[in-house]
Amino acid sequence: LGGDRHREVRSRMLQAFEGGDADAHRAWIGMLLDWYYDPMYDYQIGRKQHRVVFRGNADAVREYLRSRIEAIHGHGDGRGTGSGTGPLAI
Repeated sequence: LGGDRHREVRSRMLQAFEGGDADAHRAWIGMLLDWYYDPMYDYQIGRKQHRVVFRGNADAVREYLRSRIEAIHGHGDGRGTGSGTGPLAI
């Protein structure tokens, strides 16, 4: 995070724990996601891009996998689980 960002997140986090306000917690967690985890995810997925064979939301991934299973085994049962939201890469 670096010194300035670390101090900002730490300050907001301590304030959130002292005040017990859920929105205050969302603020410092959002900072961590924006400043650390999202860039780290982008960096890691970029390093492994050559291994990604399909990218899409949960519904698209299920359909891709269903089609691969059908291609290999000649059938699929059409069942799946999950909410169908959010990007996934396989």
